[in-house]
Amino acid sequence: FYEPVPTAGWSMAAVADENEFFAPARQALKIMAGISIIIILLVSLCVLWAIRRLLKPLSPMLDEVDALSQGDFGKRAAQIHTDDEIGALAKALYYMRDKVRNVLVSVCESTETLAASVEQINATTEQSVQASDQVAKSVSDIAVSATSQLKTLKNVEQSAVNLAERIHHISGRADGAVVKGKEAEKAVNAG
Repeated sequence: FYEPVPTAGWSMAAVADENEFFAPARQALKIMAGISIIIILLVSLCVLWAIRRLLKPLSPMLDEVDALSQGDFGKRAAQIHTDDEIGALAKALYYMRDKVRNVLVSVCESTETLAASVEQINATTEQSVQASDQVAKSVSDIAVSATSQLKTLKNVEQSAVNLAERIHHISGRADGAVVKGKEAEKAVNAG
């Protein structure tokens, strides 16, 4: 560095080594880079923790959907207790499972009642055959009763077909949810 001083009539010159002159700036740059790396690592860890915390409830839901898709509608305790959208979805899933289970129980009870009715009709038919003076009347009553039971049976059969279609539809949705959940899990794992 060289600079003349006009009022004094003399000049000033200074010589400094470049490495020595820029050493404080380089040191500050190294410190800032280190701090930046630490901050980036901390932010990344916080984001990773938040993502895992948000996606943790999906695992029990996937297990539940898998059980439902395999026809297991048994009552199990809810494993998700959050008040966010995932919690609402889990509550809806458990509610749906309970409703489907209730419909299945109702269909089974109706089938048992129908079987008991059919047995009673058979017993009545045997008694009517043995009574020779009431044969004509008993056969007519049985025909009317059988027609009514047939209509009831057809209604129950249609209800069972409708239930099977609903269960198939629900199973399809559950399979779709499992696929989407696995895709989301892959996306999270990928990065």
